[in-house]
Amino acid sequence: MELGRRGRKRQLELEDEYWRLILAGVGTVEACRRVGIGRKTGYRWRAERGGILLARVAEASRSSRYLSLLERQRIATLHERGHGVREIARARPTHGANAPAS
Repeated sequence: MELGRRGRKRQLELEDEYWRLILAGVGTVEACRRVGIGRKTGYRWRAERGGILLARVAEASRSSRYLSLLERQRIATLHERGHGVREIARARPTHGANAPAS
């Protein structure tokens, strides 16, 4: 018997939109309503992140050399779904410096 993650899978697009609204000054209840999630989900996301999404705020200042948190999460999701590393790499857009020589 395979043990999987409990609960629903994360919806990264919804969570990103929720955090954009929060960072823009919209209240939690209103952000939840606009995104279409339950109020409890919004409060849980805030509690999990300590109230503010520090990792993504800091990403604006990070070097493009490293993967963003969102990119790492998407890669992990694809890996969990059984995609191989080469398949994941082909699906990712490449930076000009990392593109293969023609």
